[in-house]
Amino acid sequence: MRAKPANELLQAAAKLGRAFGFGPNIDGYFLPTDMHTIYAQGAQSHVPLLAGWNADEGKMMVLYSPQKPTAQSFADQARERFGDQAGEFLKLFSAKTDQEAMLSAEALANDDFIVFSTWKWTNMQVQTGKSPVYQYHFDEVPATKPGAMAGPIPASELGSKHAGEIEYLFQTLKSQEGVPWTEDDFKVSDAMSSYWANFVKSGDPNGGNLPKWPPYDSQDQFQVMRLLGSNIHSAPEPDRARFEFFDAQSKKTMPKSAGASE
Repeated sequence: MRAKPANELLQAAAKLGRAFGFGPNIDGYFLPTDMHTIYAQGAQSHVPLLAGWNADEGKMMVLYSPQKPTAQSFADQARERFGDQAGEFLKLFSAKTDQEAMLSAEALANDDFIVFSTWKWTNMQVQTGKSPVYQYHFDEVPATKPGAMAGPIPASELGSKHAGEIEYLFQTLKSQEGVPWTEDDFKVSDAMSSYWANFVKSGDPNGGNLPKWPPYDSQDQFQVMRLLGSNIHSAPEPDRARFEFFDAQSKKTMPKSAGASE
């Protein structure tokens, strides 16, 4: 088979008309089939997994949108997207008032962007994997420079945004001049770097005087590590019903060949 020039491949991809995005390349060698099928069959690598997300992963998408959600618009969009399941959706994402609709829209943006897919990954590993899973929720809101803006929005309003944990994990908070970091910020940074270093060395984030991080599994109410400087602790997963709803919805549109063993 003739290898195609890079420019030819790029031109072919451009004709697909897709928006910004990326996905795995099912090449029949490294990745023999879709990821869902691999995990459903237990054919993934059986190594420890540490994964999670930030509290406000998709909040900026709602804040940047010129059209803000209202109780009415959020309910209308729910009916359009979920049909006869909209009532069940609105029990999980309450929108009785405009303020509730705004908060639910932010939570939905989180889930649609990266949270649900990460949850699905960790849960499929729990179901068919043979090594422990550790899940975290990064809840610390990074400090921002006084008056700093993120486009048209004050940077302080973005919350615990996507990629906001990176400076904490790599202990580079002090590299940002003029940011009023607090004791809690450095407490989270020290804990995260220690947890991750332990995991790299042994496949287990625990060690030393760190708060205990239990494995994420059904036998212990799916405990997750809450990374918040004022209270680093483990607790049962708070939004499982939400993710199970999305999981049920996704299975309705999934090709029968994907995850057929489930």
